[in-house]
Formats: sequence, structure tokens, C-alpha cells
Amino acid sequence: MVALLQDGRVLHLEFQVKNDPEMHWRMYHYYGTIQQRWQDADVIQVVIYLGSAPLTMIPRIDRRRCQFSYDVAVSQALVMLSVRSSLDNCSRNETRAGWLSAVTNLAFSIHSPPFSLARLNRASCNVKSMTLF
Repeated sequence: MVALLQDGRVLHLEFQVKNDPEMHWRMYHYYGTIQQRWQDADVIQVVIYLGSAPLTMIPRIDRRRCQFSYDVAVSQALVMLSVRSSLDNCSRNETRAGWLSAVTNLAFSIHSPPFSLARLNRASCNVKSMTLF
């Protein structure tokens, strides 16, 4: 899911239920596609891992001529609690916009450590548009 935010940044969320040994290359490919479409935007990428197995995905590429990374949220219980908390803060009804705002809040609290439920507030609910790739 890709969301263009009011401030011009682009948020890319990728949900995973199992480890993908090629995830770092997939995210790198997605980054290029997103950046090509919104060339002047700062792109924030977060993989939300909902699997029960220990996380083994590599969240970066570190080569001599290529440096790339993305953020990962790994706790299923923490993710669900955070989304519920965000839904309460952003919208009393579970509309598509409320859900998107909740996930956006979650991603920003992951992207801006330290992670804290207190960081999930209505101020982050500024989604301008959404695209599904």
C-alpha cells in the first residue's frame, strides 16, 4: 500500500506473514518505482511482519555502490494493539480512511523511534491519497 501524505512524503507499507529471503530486493524495486512516480517526495518504507516465525528478512542492501534500507515492525501483538489505538484516536468508525490513518500512524511511530503508543495521535492522520500496487 502506498499513501501520498499531505506534507508531500510518500508512505509505503508492505505486510508480510512469512519471511521472504528476497524482501530487501523487492523493497528496493518498489522504492525505485515509487520514487520514479513521485520524484521529489521523501519515501518512507515499512514492512509490517505479522508472521509467527522469528524474523529473518534482511532490511537493507549494503554494497559498495548501493546502500538501501527500510524499517520493519516485527511484533504481531504490538502491531494490532497499535492499530486499534490509532483507530480510537483517528476515527470512531472503522472506515477505509480511519483504517488508513491508523496504519499511517503506526508506520510513523515505527519510523520515528522510540516506538511508543503515546506517539499515535490524530496529528499524524494526514493521508492525501492512496495507491495499491
